[in-house]
Amino acid sequence: MKAAVAVAIAWMIFLDSGLLAKQAPTGFPVWMGQVITKGAMLLFSLAAIRFLGPFDWRAAGFLMPRNTNWRKVILPGLALGAASTLAIRLSHSEGLAPMLKGYPFLAIVLVIWFGSSISEEIFARGWFQSYIASSTAYAAPLSALLFATLHLRLLKAGVEPRAVAILFIGTLLLGLLAGRFREESKSLLPPIAVHIAFNVGGLLGGIVSILFEKIVLKGHTS
Repeated sequence: MKAAVAVAIAWMIFLDSGLLAKQAPTGFPVWMGQVITKGAMLLFSLAAIRFLGPFDWRAAGFLMPRNTNWRKVILPGLALGAASTLAIRLSHSEGLAPMLKGYPFLAIVLVIWFGSSISEEIFARGWFQSYIASSTAYAAPLSALLFATLHLRLLKAGVEPRAVAILFIGTLLLGLLAGRFREESKSLLPPIAVHIAFNVGGLLGGIVSILFEKIVLKGHTS
């Protein structure tokens, strides 16, 4: 029952954050909507932690991790992000290009890599997973499923269905990693780190695939 209530509240937070972004004045940079959405999600998540539970900031993961091997956190995130991008390119999809059109590289780094990673992890692992942990043994998988499902909104941003399907699988696996790291370390820092690594790995995978196409494939056809 508690998990069902948490899912309902999570969707309210997600939808309300998106609605606030639509109130942004015209003429703002395209990436400002993402800033408003993630900023609202962060504030709603912090309020949920404080007033709905787990009430204690440390119980929500706001503490330094214990016994964390950062290499085992970062490398899987990089590999998973790169694999997701490679799979999208192999599907002959534009990937996230329609959504990121008009984003300067600095905005991608600050808003997508860092801003989204921090706000989404506080939402999914800091509040949601912590909130339901006392009522179910499947808090981490449920937070991963919620996290992946939220990325279906990319369909409304113009991202092709086959790319969204690949990203759903990628973010589900990312969520499982982040949930496990949250349980093992008791901290939000490893989940945030693996999330950032996933985003960075996505860019690196794109660069590698483009170089491979230009150097190897075109070299064979010329």
